Amino acid sequence: REAGRWPAAADAYWAAIEADLHNYDAHVRYQEASRRNKVSRDDLVGDYDSFVEDFPDDVAFKLHRYRLEKTDERLDKLEALRGAHADSRDVLLEIARCRLESDQADKAVRILDPIVKKGEGGERAFLLLLEAHFAK
Repeated sequence: REAGRWPAAADAYWAAIEADLHNYDAHVRYQEASRRNKVSRDDLVGDYDSFVEDFPDDVAFKLHRYRLEKTDERLDKLEALRGAHADSRDVLLEIARCRLESDQADKAVRILDPIVKKGEGGERAFLLLLEAHFAK
């Protein structure tokens, strides 16, 4: 990802996904690198629609697909998903990420703080919480 090497980064993250289809962070970084490499949103949406179709009960693939939506549309879908998966740490982290992207750092902190205090969510939760605190 360094020095504008987004194509190489996207390829590396895709290789990580091929090695472990359920590597959550690889999907997040693949999408980020692809978008910075000017891959069209529609191309990514097509890929992730296929994942959702192939794995309809996998919440993570829905989250990856929703991440490609505009923030306000994504938040509505995430909140609906939260209703069905209230205990899903990944759903909560994506809601926090979405809140942060929509300039709602205080709401992101309220979601992330208990997760981090319980020692859950790993590095992803901790980094999002730091980002939310700096955004306040």
